[in-house]
Amino acid sequence: MNNTIHNQLQVWNIPLSVEESALEPMVKILTEEEKKNAAQFKFDKHRRRYIVSHAVMRTILADQLQIPIEQLVISTLEKRKPYIP
Repeated sequence: MNNTIHNQLQVWNIPLSVEESALEPMVKILTEEEKKNAAQFKFDKHRRRYIVSHAVMRTILADQLQIPIEQLVISTLEKRKPYIP
């Protein structure tokens, strides 16, 4: 990995409100667990935001780590705090 990545702070502004048709390709990026979590939201607005935020997070991290998105593993600590093993 390029050491310059460790010395950078990147801030991303991602709109979380998207049309239903834009969600389909994003859902394909999610893991089965993330899809299950998304399905548990009571309100559609929250389900959409979860899908968009997780798909974008996976896309950005895979790009920054220079690995295929399918190989990206994100685990969680207590209180569901994400980390990359």
